[in-house]
Amino acid sequence: MTTMQRPLKYNIPLFIIWKATRSGLFWLPVFTLFYIDFGMSYTQIMLLPLLTGGLQILLEVPSGILADLWGRKYVLFLGSALWTASFYFFLIANNMADILVSVALFGMALAFLSGTDSAMLYDTLKALKREKEYKKIAGKALAYQLGVMAICGLIGGPLTAHGGYSATLVAVLCVSSLTTFLAIFMVEPPHHKKSTDRHFFKHLKEATIFTTQHPRVRSLILYSGLLMGIMIISHKLLQPALINAGVSLTGLGPVYFIWLLIGAVGALKADAIEKFIGKKYALILIPAFMVLNFVPLVFYGGMGIIVILALSEFTWGFILPVVEDYINHYVASSHRATVLSLGGFMQSIAIFICAPLIGILADAYGLEIAFLGLTILSALGLFLIPSILKKTTSSRSSA
Repeated sequence: MTTMQRPLKYNIPLFIIWKATRSGLFWLPVFTLFYIDFGMSYTQIMLLPLLTGGLQILLEVPSGILADLWGRKYVLFLGSALWTASFYFFLIANNMADILVSVALFGMALAFLSGTDSAMLYDTLKALKREKEYKKIAGKALAYQLGVMAICGLIGGPLTAHGGYSATLVAVLCVSSLTTFLAIFMVEPPHHKKSTDRHFFKHLKEATIFTTQHPRVRSLILYSGLLMGIMIISHKLLQPALINAGVSLTGLGPVYFIWLLIGAVGALKADAIEKFIGKKYALILIPAFMVLNFVPLVFYGGMGIIVILALSEFTWGFILPVVEDYINHYVASSHRATVLSLGGFMQSIAIFICAPLIGILADAYGLEIAFLGLTILSALGLFLIPSILKKTTSSRSSA
């Protein structure tokens, strides 16, 4: 191991711990209920992603460019600081304006962290000549992340029931503040030193041209953006669905604990499952599981949805390591964070368009019809798979 590689190897455990501290979301089982208790309708709740998504649309790609030109470490630090600040404003929120500030900071944080985190890990592994381990290590990091979320979720329901939303948000703030601290100690991988351009708009142009002219990357970005956006939207309906099914506020914690552990299994096994079934069936599996997850909820709203929705959490754990590995395979290190941010950009577009529609359906016709809408949107992912698998003359970009 060279002198440069020695400090880089510590990025891997630091990255895993960093991902875990980002997941100290004790309020995960109750955040939609927080909005409802604030007096918001489903439509209003689903309009909040317009602010989050709008800021992500504006900042997602610029943040990726900054990560390519300025450095992954510094953008992760900034995103982590914004992430922590968002929960502070949730804690002190007294009116709708405070909520909007919190949501805006949260959207900005997501924009700076999305793509940059994956690029940091992949380029670290590449410098260590271990890039083939990306799916395995990314899956492990996501599994730890979901495991911490599971533990926090188990505590979050009872904590809210006995201490209120303030106690829950204080707990979130304490854990999430560690993300900023950990980002300082990461070592910048040597990606940007090879970059031939250090100009913002030139860099954006080159990354965009590469993406639009590379059919597989373009389709993968559309595929991941659509499906990840749908899963994020669906999470805002899960708590009301569970309450309607008869789950108590205290009971939400154990339910989320089980779900998130199942998600962790999906993340841990993503590499092994993908290698066993192959790329084609891995890509089919994701939207198929989502459809199978949402269809029963159109017709049934009893306690059995706890078991049904477990499939959604498994899919959540499986999709990220698999799809990000496919994208990383085709993209050069000098443009990796920017191209990955284009995936986050498409996710924001999907949320921006679909979330208000799902909110209106839930208010006007009930949660069942909202889940029907999510079923139809999930099925659209299947139509993108042929273009991902289609053989082209485009060669992989030098990574």
